[in-house]
Amino acid sequence: MSNIDTTAAIPVTRKHWFALLACLVFPPLGLFLLWRGPTYRRNKGVWEPVPRRDKLIITVLGLVVIGFQVSRIGGGKIDSLPFCDASATLRSLKGAVETSPAGRTQGLRLIEVEKPHETAWSPSEQVRLCAGDAVTNGATLPIQYRLRWLDQGKGRWLVEYQIN
Repeated sequence: MSNIDTTAAIPVTRKHWFALLACLVFPPLGLFLLWRGPTYRRNKGVWEPVPRRDKLIITVLGLVVIGFQVSRIGGGKIDSLPFCDASATLRSLKGAVETSPAGRTQGLRLIEVEKPHETAWSPSEQVRLCAGDAVTNGATLPIQYRLRWLDQGKGRWLVEYQIN
């Protein structure tokens, strides 16, 4: 391993800190930059090549980051209904309330659902019953809603509600 005394001779893409930053932002690019040739780091005022051991450690960490990002893309399993307090559930519930005939006629706007919680779950029927308090532009009322599958193969589900 030879040491290099000047920083002008090393392009930014060959510096250790740049490869680490690229691993955090876009892991495949960072790993490519790390392994495509010698990468240098500064040690006691002198630029030296990064040892293979350090590259392996960074590669393992980069693969862990990639695995975590891939696991979060779907937001969960496709064959499970979302929970009562999930943002997708509450968005669908808001859309169902506001676009229903009664909601359009009365100009009803669902601002938020306070204290959403599950009241029952039927694994055999794949139905989740939920309840909470609907804060609308008119009042705060108890709301009950249920989630069921429209097409489980495509991951499509339906929310049905009743405001008391």
